[in-house]
Amino acid sequence: MKKKILGIAVAIVMLFAVVGLAACNTETYPRPDLSINAELELSIRQDFAEQHDIRVDDVFVSFYYGTYYETSIILMGSTEFVGGDTVTTVTISGIEFVFPTTVVFSAWRDGIFYSVQQAYDNDWLTRPMLRTIQEIHLDK
Repeated sequence: MKKKILGIAVAIVMLFAVVGLAACNTETYPRPDLSINAELELSIRQDFAEQHDIRVDDVFVSFYYGTYYETSIILMGSTEFVGGDTVTTVTISGIEFVFPTTVVFSAWRDGIFYSVQQAYDNDWLTRPMLRTIQEIHLDK
């Protein structure tokens, strides 16, 4: 009888652990303001133009996913280059982002562009932040 009760108790604990882990996997971060201010947008455009040796007037922020602490997530565009027709999938920590071209989002921090994977690897983004970015990406 004691073994049965112990077995049931272990099963209940395991059930709560699995449910708890599942809840952690879907946790999101509060949505940031998705309107980019003119000063931030200009800084991002200037840095992008400088790093790609193109004119600032030929660069634009195609989509702004928000700023998470000091890291802004953006999809950049330019009249100088256009992404190919190949669908691109980016997977970060098991979270999938699908883009209709070869142009994918970037992380911008302290004037330098990084991949979003690099931002995650450097602990500038958390998994809940990635979930929120994914929700925004799916809504756009």
